[in-house]
Amino acid sequence: MRNFLLYGGLAAAMVSAVLGCGGGGGGSTGPGQVATTTTLSSSGLKVGFGTPVTFSMLVVPQGSATPTGNVQLVDNGTTYGNPSRVNAGVASFLTTNLPVGVHVITAQYLGDASTLRSTSAPITQVITGSVPLQITGTSNGIVETVDFNVSVN
Repeated sequence: MRNFLLYGGLAAAMVSAVLGCGGGGGGSTGPGQVATTTTLSSSGLKVGFGTPVTFSMLVVPQGSATPTGNVQLVDNGTTYGNPSRVNAGVASFLTTNLPVGVHVITAQYLGDASTLRSTSAPITQVITGSVPLQITGTSNGIVETVDFNVSVN
């Protein structure tokens, strides 16, 4: 009877220890997820308005995982377009409608079951062209309007 109690107590202690450790994985990052590095490039960093621009994204894992999932472009802090599908660590996004001006673009890889999120370093995309600008002012009840064309070269 004494050996039964001794072995029973040891078994209970082992079960408690195993259950208390949570099974050896998990956490908020998911079991087995590896870090990634995302890079972003443009087919032309300075192009005229309406010219097609292809943004290419490369997601490289720090391990043997193959990144899948989606990557989202961010233009001056605001999401741009729809997420692009990552296939074997590569994604691309084609656009012809970035407005005239200077755009600071980053790519945010959203992660998947085996890889963690990452964000690329920013690139500066310049879209050249002209945009109309109208200034209206009032002085002593008289309204004046002036039209300009502003060019980004």
